[in-house]
Amino acid sequence: GEILPLAQILEIAQKRVAGDVIEVELEQEDQGWEYKVKVLTPTGLVRKITLNARNGVVIKIKDD
Repeated sequence: GEILPLAQILEIAQKRVAGDVIEVELEQEDQGWEYKVKVLTPTGLVRKITLNARNGVVIKIKDD
C-alpha cells in the first residue's frame, strides 16, 4: 500500500507524454519512492518522467 501499481503509473505517464515506454525504474530517494519512466515519443525523442510512487504526482519531465 505504500506505492501505486505500475499499471497506474504508466497510465499517468502516458497522459503526460505520448509514446512507447522503453524503461521503468523504481528508486528510493530521500523524499520517498519515485518511479522514473522513459518514453520514446513518436518524433524519436526520449523523455524521462519522474513520478511520486505514492500518489502518482509528476515531479519532473526532462529530455534524456
